[in-house]
Amino acid sequence: MNSVFVFTVERHIRSKGHSKNQIDNDRKQRLTTGKKVLLGLLFSVMVVCLSVFATFKVQTTSADNPTLKFKREKQVTENPTITEQLKNVVAGKKGQDFNFNIGMRNDFRMQDCKGTNFKQTFPGIDYAFFGYNILRGYPLSNGHDPGFTFPIFKTDYSEGKQTSDCRYSIPHGLVVVPDVSCITSFTSSTARNKYEFSKSLSYTANAKGGGFFGVSFSASYGYKTSTSEMSAGENVKILSTAKCIYYYTELIRENIPRFTQQFLTWVRKLDKSDDPQTYLDFFHRYGTHYQTYTTFGARLTYEHTMKSSDFQKKTEKGTNVAVQASYSGLFSVSGGFNMDTNQKKDISEFASSVTTRTVTVGAPPPSNGDAMTWASSVKESPVPMQYELSPIHTLFSEEYMGALGVNHKKIADKMRNATSDYCKYLLKRGIVDSCDPLKPGLMLEYTSLAYFYNNVPAKSISECIDLCENEKDCIAMAYCTECNNKYNSFHVCYMYNPKNNPKGMSGNSKLGSQRWDSVIFTFKIEYYLQLEHTAVRGISRLPATKSMRVTDSAECKWLCRRDSFCVAYTFCKCPKRKNKCLTYAEHRIHGLKNDKESTTVFITRNRRHLMVKPPWKNEN
Repeated sequence: MNSVFVFTVERHIRSKGHSKNQIDNDRKQRLTTGKKVLLGLLFSVMVVCLSVFATFKVQTTSADNPTLKFKREKQVTENPTITEQLKNVVAGKKGQDFNFNIGMRNDFRMQDCKGTNFKQTFPGIDYAFFGYNILRGYPLSNGHDPGFTFPIFKTDYSEGKQTSDCRYSIPHGLVVVPDVSCITSFTSSTARNKYEFSKSLSYTANAKGGGFFGVSFSASYGYKTSTSEMSAGENVKILSTAKCIYYYTELIRENIPRFTQQFLTWVRKLDKSDDPQTYLDFFHRYGTHYQTYTTFGARLTYEHTMKSSDFQKKTEKGTNVAVQASYSGLFSVSGGFNMDTNQKKDISEFASSVTTRTVTVGAPPPSNGDAMTWASSVKESPVPMQYELSPIHTLFSEEYMGALGVNHKKIADKMRNATSDYCKYLLKRGIVDSCDPLKPGLMLEYTSLAYFYNNVPAKSISECIDLCENEKDCIAMAYCTECNNKYNSFHVCYMYNPKNNPKGMSGNSKLGSQRWDSVIFTFKIEYYLQLEHTAVRGISRLPATKSMRVTDSAECKWLCRRDSFCVAYTFCKCPKRKNKCLTYAEHRIHGLKNDKESTTVFITRNRRHLMVKPPWKNEN
């Protein structure tokens, strides 16, 4: 057939006057084209034959196994085979979706939302199902936070849930939302004592309730190391953080994930036991809290340590140390691009006055400080960088455990009671240093203060504490905790500093029907805080026999200063009283009272600036 076709063409060409060479070249081209057409047809026939053979083999196997046959028939109904799709093409049927996806591709463009094709999962999502031990946790650990324990919930994809764009599979009981946001600028906060440092950490691991307020993170080595540098009042911590968010998860409270089998084993163990040690062991294995909201991504934190004296000097000059720290962090990741001369000068001054520890959680920012480059690296291995926590005993309820056949109410009650025992258990083993809750300063119950310099609205005493703590000039605050809206002092925070009021400052406990509570932030005291016409309500550390021999305030001050536990002293210029000098430790001070013949002085914890010789040694 080909020879006839070529001969006919040749005669036609010759009749047109073409040369023999031209005819030969044309013949070769047409032979090549004919071969390609034949090969294409043969390949199509082979694909059809292989598909028919594969379908026949599956059907034969299904005939021997009725269950498999049912599953195969159902799958064929949902997803037509390649053979059926080819038949549809030949028959010219319209309205069909032809997706020849042979194998598993990790490419969202090839995913079929309606089918069971392979979907991507969110990397690192297993962390969202873990418990968290708020005493052992420490968000500033390099890498893994030691607070994460064992999985409480299953990672279950059996329901086939997926994101609305069909790119990702979602496990049962969670809402998962991609939220890519990377900012290489830094936010900074200062911490001058354990209370402020713990508060800074709680922005990352925010535990709501559970009975562990004030002792969070206290069992971790990193926390004890960092706070030991602040305990004497000689150092201040500045934390500067940059974040890159990839996605976040939220627990569906109405339909939480299923419990793991190991967790259920412990639930039944608690149900059968009244031994307190069993509950302590449970805390150790599964933690004190579980996660309700978790942000995944990366975080870079610079932990700066500055001497309190340097911090005080900078503050008095009007320098914002937190802003300097933020500039310093940005300079470290961007090399100082787009920074003016003054900013670079601030960075140099700040760097010379601090020692710095770098904490990296997840992928670090790139050397050029580009946020897009950081986001690209974070998506490969995001880790938990911020989490909200709920007490683990709230899982033991009718809603979550009613179908398990256990006395969940008894377990929840015992678990609530075991929270204080757990800290004492760790204290006995030397894992924590104290189970006393952290305080923002010296708490003075049933005490008001006179001669405030400022007053601002505050809905609670805790809000008032935060406001005063963040106010540079505020050394003390007072708040009426039992006032109703008939009083002018209702929901008002009063701030105090003797330097800002010519009348100074004094305390009082005669408050009538209203209850007032006050706080003195002793870490803000530069040298001394003197309150005229004020005495301490509490128990003195100075023996009565020694107190009787003190005749002037200078000697009383020296006795308090040389006692490492003394934070305040009262001296009375009263000839009729025998004990004129009284010294007090912080935990022995209950409040203040009005006393016209007495003066009370609070001293700074940083005693390096105080004289070490008794006053009578300096007389000559």
